[in-house]
Amino acid sequence: METIIESQNVEQFSVYSDDYLHNRYNYYKRLRDNAPVYWNEEMRSWFITRYDDITKYLQGDTFITSPLIWHKKKNLPEGERSSTLYPHG
Repeated sequence: METIIESQNVEQFSVYSDDYLHNRYNYYKRLRDNAPVYWNEEMRSWFITRYDDITKYLQGDTFITSPLIWHKKKNLPEGERSSTLYPHG
């Protein structure tokens, strides 16, 4: 399997902090620029912030572990359901 990320150049942060809530777009930019595929310990989740990485790594159900995602996908418009991000349309 391909190594997705070698090191994280962004410190861990809390998505529940006031700073994140008021400045989240600054966080997203910093992630895109310095750690586009980022593991957040608090959320125990990946943040994938670049379109090319999303379409590369989120094909199929490799990273999707919640049945909620598949349920929500059914509510998307037909054109979006059959896109690369939702190949099981």
